[in-house]
Amino acid sequence: MAIFDSTLQPHLPRLRADRTLVLTTVSIWVILVFLFSLSAYIDHARAGRNIAFLIVLRNYAIGFTPWLFMMPVIFLYGARDVNKALLPSVITALASAMIALPVSGIFNAVVLAAMHDTTPLQVIQTFQMRDWLWDVLLLMFNYLAGRLMRPRPEIAPEAPEQVPAIAVKSTTGVEFIPVKQIQGATAQGNYIALLMDGREVLHRATMASLSEKLSDAGFVRVHRSHLINPNLVTGAKARGDRIREVQLNNGSRIPVSDRYMDDAYRALSGRVLD
Repeated sequence: MAIFDSTLQPHLPRLRADRTLVLTTVSIWVILVFLFSLSAYIDHARAGRNIAFLIVLRNYAIGFTPWLFMMPVIFLYGARDVNKALLPSVITALASAMIALPVSGIFNAVVLAAMHDTTPLQVIQTFQMRDWLWDVLLLMFNYLAGRLMRPRPEIAPEAPEQVPAIAVKSTTGVEFIPVKQIQGATAQGNYIALLMDGREVLHRATMASLSEKLSDAGFVRVHRSHLINPNLVTGAKARGDRIREVQLNNGSRIPVSDRYMDDAYRALSGRVLD
C-alpha cells in the first residue's frame, strides 16, 4: 500500500525553474552554509584553534558552490514526486544522491588540490564519512522542501462558455445569431425569418430542420410556418380554452394552429407559477 496516496494532490503537469524557485533554493543554501560555518567555527574555538569566522564561511561557501546549481534540480525532483508513493520517492532521492554527491566531491577535490598544491586524488583520500554529512543534509533538505513547498500546478484558463448560435450566410459573409436572441421564426418561401428585437434576419433553411435544431433550447412549433421561444412571449389571445395567437417581446403576433395548439399551451403553461 502506498504511504503517500497519489489522489490527495493534483498532478503537476509541468515544473520549471522560475524566480521563486531560485530565490527559495538560494535562501536555503545561504542559511545552511551559514549554519555549517558557525558550527565548524564553534568546534575550532573549543579546540583552541584561532580561525576567523569569515575564513570558515568562505571555505564552506566555496565547498558548497556546486549545490547552488544542483539544489534547484533536486528541489524540482521533490516537487515532481509529491504525488508518488514512498518507494518511488526514495528511489528518486537515492538517484539524486548518486549524481549530486560525486559532483560535489570531485569539485571539492579539485579546488582543495589547487589551494594546497596537491592532487585531487590525494585530497579524496583524506575525505571521511563525516565530510559527506553536510552534503547529504543539503540534498535531503532540498528534496523534502520541494515536496512541501512545491510550485503550484499551472492551471489552464477556463474556456469561455459556448453560446449556441445559428450561422446565417449572406453575400458578405456569415453572421452568428445567438439562439437566446431569437424570439421566433417565420417561414418566408425558401427562407426562415429569424425574429429578434428590432430586426429580422433571413436564414435559408426549412422549418422542420430549424425546429429540430432549436428544440433543445426550448423553442416550440405553433404553426406549420411559425416557431416561437415561449420564454419571450409577452401575451396570448385565446378563444375559450384554445390559444389562437401569441405576442412576442418585439411585438410580433404569431398565429397558433389547431395542430400545434396543445404544444403551445403546455409550453406557455410551464412558465406560470401555480
